[in-house]
Amino acid sequence: MKGDVYYLKNKDDRMITHKFEVNSDDFHLDGQCYEVISWEANDKPYEYSFVAGVYCKWDACTHWYFYGEDYKPDAKIDEREQDSYYHLCGGYSFMRHITAMCFVWKLAEQIIAKDPWTIKHGNVKYTHDEYYDHERITKMIDVVLDGYEIVKA
Repeated sequence: MKGDVYYLKNKDDRMITHKFEVNSDDFHLDGQCYEVISWEANDKPYEYSFVAGVYCKWDACTHWYFYGEDYKPDAKIDEREQDSYYHLCGGYSFMRHITAMCFVWKLAEQIIAKDPWTIKHGNVKYTHDEYYDHERITKMIDVVLDGYEIVKA
């Protein structure tokens, strides 16, 4: 899992729209999410834009680290210069951001939720319904991701 790369692909035109680079290998999904902003002539992604550093727990509690549109995850930047701002410009930008969030949530469920109804966290066993409405959230995510598929690189 650590070091794996996942892509979100549009089922209609088979175009890759997002990429997620995984940093974690335990009870959470941690990494960087990117949006494809340009493609080569053969529809292969050419350039990515950093969306956010993401930490997603088993219960869909997700932390999005928005360091600004021009932030590069591997850059050496003074921590004080990292802000939480990300420009969501209009409805299309908002829709793309929500799609990225749903992509990460669905990916976390696929990777870290071996049993879709029960998760073990340490010595405590939770059912999804005890913490959040899993069925409703799953339906919402499936609506947003309708027409997309998650594929491993």
